[in-house]
Amino acid sequence: MKTYKKFNLNNYILVKITEYGWNELKKRSYGEGYINHCIMPRKKIINNEEWFELQTHEVISLFGDMVWATSPAPLEVMIMINEEDLE
Repeated sequence: MKTYKKFNLNNYILVKITEYGWNELKKRSYGEGYINHCIMPRKKIINNEEWFELQTHEVISLFGDMVWATSPAPLEVMIMINEEDLE
């Protein structure tokens, strides 16, 4: 039997944004200002890789319509979730 845990969409996850994802953010209404002030300050370096800590609902709002509908994808497939956020 599977065990399920709850996860609040207000919790933070770590994502890796692809070059395509950055380009799409720049093209959309978010632009450079949003990227520089709202995303870049949340950069974390883990194992020499750039990750960005965003609330789950932010990721859905920013990339939701692009994740499965486009190729290449705007995000790497793997994300990181803090185990303490799982109930």
